[in-house]
Amino acid sequence: MKRIGLVATFGIAVLASVFVMQGSSNASAASCDGTNLNTGTTNSTCVKVAQQKVNQWACPGRALVVDGRYGPLTKGAITAFQADYNVFNANFGASDIRVDGITGPQTWDAFNRYAYWDFVVTPNMGHCIYF
Repeated sequence: MKRIGLVATFGIAVLASVFVMQGSSNASAASCDGTNLNTGTTNSTCVKVAQQKVNQWACPGRALVVDGRYGPLTKGAITAFQADYNVFNANFGASDIRVDGITGPQTWDAFNRYAYWDFVVTPNMGHCIYF
């Protein structure tokens, strides 16, 4: 009986730490929501968050290096994400976002909205973005 209680306590502690870790990564993403990022941006924390977000959609072997630099590869990946978001959302009557390679309020919002598809579409339909 003691063993079951220990396993249950350990399981709850692991789950709690996962939620805390997820909350901390969401907090950094939320703090970047109003930040405009473009080529040459030096706000490395928010650039890393944007690179991580867009990498969730990268086709195998195509992910960006998460280095905090908003260079031409990051801008190209963001542009591809924006275009893909517009095509995908056309099926649901959602409004388009500007396809300009700038990570602004519309793109941060799209990252948050697209998170749903990360769990539903990507594993089930093999959807990815080639950039």
